[in-house]
Amino acid sequence: MTATTGARTLALAALALVLCTAAVYVQTTGTAGGDPGTTIGPAVDPSAVLTIGGNIPPLHAKPSTSIGERDVHMNVVGKTWVQYVDVDWNGHVEKTDLLWDDENKMLVGYSNTTFACRNGGTGDGGLLIAVNAEDNTRDRERGSGFWVAGLDAGECGVPARGLWGCQFDKKGMATACGMATIDEQTADITVVTPNR
Repeated sequence: MTATTGARTLALAALALVLCTAAVYVQTTGTAGGDPGTTIGPAVDPSAVLTIGGNIPPLHAKPSTSIGERDVHMNVVGKTWVQYVDVDWNGHVEKTDLLWDDENKMLVGYSNTTFACRNGGTGDGGLLIAVNAEDNTRDRERGSGFWVAGLDAGECGVPARGLWGCQFDKKGMATACGMATIDEQTADITVVTPNR
C-alpha cells in the first residue's frame, strides 16, 4: 500500500464514520424523503449510500463514463462496481451500481427498484443517489448531495412524467424537492418545479 492509497483509505474511513452518525440522525427524524407534511414524491432516505465505506473504489472496480439507465443517468467518469445495498432504506436490499468519481470526490449509486411513496403507495423505476465526499472539487459539505427518481404521471402523486428529486444536506435532510433535471456540469440537480 502506497502512502497516497493509505491516506485515501483513512480519509474514506473517517467519512464513513461521520456519515454513519448522519444516517442515525436521519432515521430518527424521519424527514429525509422530502418536506415534512407533504404526500408527493418518493420517500427516499439516502442513508445507505451515505454509509458505504471501506476501500472505495474496491480493487475489482472497472472504469466507466456513466451510471444509470435511460432518463435516470449521469455521464460521469470514474470506477464502477456492484454492491447489494438497501439503496432507499426501505428494508429491502437491491442490486446497486456504485461509481466513485475520484476527480470530483463523489460517490453515486443507481438501482432500478421499487421504492416507497410518501402517500403510502409504491413506485417503480430508476433511482440515483449522489453523495459529496471530503475534498470534493465543488467545495460542498461532506455528506450532502441529491437523489432523483424517474416517475410516470400520477406515480407517487407527482403531476407529470419525469424526474423527481431532492437535494439533501450533510445530515441527509432534504433541502429542496420537486420535479428536477440532472445538471451534469455541476454534478447536481436543479429543482424545476418546487414542491410547496
